[in-house]
Amino acid sequence: MGFQTSIFHGRRFDFAFSREAFEAAPKWTENMENPPLSAMRALNAAQDAVRRLLPDSGQWKLLHATLTPLEDYSHWYWKVSFTGPPASGMVGAAPIIDIPVLFDGRVPSARVSNL
Repeated sequence: MGFQTSIFHGRRFDFAFSREAFEAAPKWTENMENPPLSAMRALNAAQDAVRRLLPDSGQWKLLHATLTPLEDYSHWYWKVSFTGPPASGMVGAAPIIDIPVLFDGRVPSARVSNL
């Protein structure tokens, strides 16, 4: 149902989440002032994922956290983005990883592959 991909340093990180995962998570409806998961809890879950996925996680800094809808706007999630150090000897834009966090605080497992 949802998919988030980040590519940098010769690796691809694919986060996939199913309709069942979204259905099990709390909903954010029109009559709710705030989403069911606070920005701070989403940030903590995303930081835990970065620590698990990236050996140089201490060098990755928060870029932003965005409330992101799926195409039908009936399901939302947090997309928490971090910027990291450029690859050794490289110049240009710093790499970015986007971590999706469902409103129950879960981060879908990442499939990591080498390019």
